[in-house]
Amino acid sequence: MKRILVMAALMVSCSNGGGGDAADLAVADAAGEVVVPCPSDCDDGNECTEDSCNTVTGECVNVPEAAGALCDDANACTREDSCDGLGGCGGVEVDCDDLLECTEDSCHPASGCVNTGPAPDQLCVEPQPAATVYIQPYLQDAQTDRMTVMWETVESCAGDVVFGPDPYYGRFVSEETERTIHELTMEGLEPGTDYYYRVVPCHDDLLLAAVYRFRTPPSGPEPFRFAVWGDSRTQPWAASEVTAGIAASEPVLVVNVGDVVSSGEVYEQWKLEYFDPLAAFSGNVPSYVAIGNHENDADWFYAYVSQPAPENYMALTYGDARLVLLDTNHDYTEGSEQHDWLMAELSSPEYTEAEWRFVFFHHPPYSEQWDSEGYVGEWLVATFLLPEIADTDVDVLFCGHTHDYERGFIPMGKGMHYVITGGGGAALDTVHNKDWEEIEFYASEYHFMTIDIDGKDAVVTARHTDGSVLDEFEIHH
Repeated sequence: MKRILVMAALMVSCSNGGGGDAADLAVADAAGEVVVPCPSDCDDGNECTEDSCNTVTGECVNVPEAAGALCDDANACTREDSCDGLGGCGGVEVDCDDLLECTEDSCHPASGCVNTGPAPDQLCVEPQPAATVYIQPYLQDAQTDRMTVMWETVESCAGDVVFGPDPYYGRFVSEETERTIHELTMEGLEPGTDYYYRVVPCHDDLLLAAVYRFRTPPSGPEPFRFAVWGDSRTQPWAASEVTAGIAASEPVLVVNVGDVVSSGEVYEQWKLEYFDPLAAFSGNVPSYVAIGNHENDADWFYAYVSQPAPENYMALTYGDARLVLLDTNHDYTEGSEQHDWLMAELSSPEYTEAEWRFVFFHHPPYSEQWDSEGYVGEWLVATFLLPEIADTDVDVLFCGHTHDYERGFIPMGKGMHYVITGGGGAALDTVHNKDWEEIEFYASEYHFMTIDIDGKDAVVTARHTDGSVLDEFEIHH
């Protein structure tokens, strides 16, 4: 609002003794002319009028501002507010459509857009995106402040991910280059916090219907469960039964001890044998692979996983546990790159200061069963690799390669619990070849492992595909 103030130099008394009117309060201006002041403030509270006083009549004058002058209509449901030339103020209606079929979009004048969505975890049916999704979203490389999601489309394109601490998201990240195997990292996250996300497979497509949720690793100790499985190749039907059990057990991360496909060089097998069964939990739970011999060190392995460098061997921290994944297909003897990396890892504060330490690699040092006579484990692993980790307080060593469940204890050095978890889907081994002192129990069963960490106590459980207990042992520090 605008006002023209009339200043008086001299008050002229015109009072007749009564209440009088505006003329009774006439004053003289600087030129000596008699003017009549307005009886009250001429501000009408309207930003779209120019307010002044008529000094002849003593009346306020409120003239509309020119159309286009800026104003605020105090309505959160409009934008670009301006005067209309008639004394009114208004703006362009805000578009509250969040492009989500599962939300009801409206606007409140005081607070703005309101997008009422489904309850957390509630899914609804939406139109399918134009892009064909070949491999569904799966999580990789969980860190306290970030999480990576990957997916594959038939067409080459650039995609997006929307994410946030609730199903209304609020943040997004986009790819800048077109590709078929997509990878985006949700950054700036808080440790130990639940987040929701959805994927736009390609720019301008609709969101995928699924609402995914994950939890970032905590910054310090807290109770948690992770799962381990292995040798899930060749028979997707059997692997799917195992992954259904893993999903029902609700772990925070999952490690596969290798041989996730029959041949890593065959592109089609990655979807059919690994990612299709993995979809039971992969959109909500980050997964890792300790590479097996059937992956053949193929380029597809490195294209499809996003693990800490150099990816075929790596380490990660979750809470007060350190997990070390090794590659027994590559040289691990003294003088090799992997051996140098392992020595640095075993002496790192991340490893030495961890309460719990778990090691994973594919080939077992000792094995009692196989699919035929002869195989009893890997002499090279037992001779050259075990001694390197035996004095580093490893709690459990997990291996695969043999298609069954075997459990025991390796007394070398400080000793470590030992598990073969190769019952993830491939045809089971049933030929018993040797009795090792290091192995106390074996079973030809499809299964997976859960490891429950709580302070200085751990429970390691082998589970049938329906979640029931096959075998179990406890560790107390």
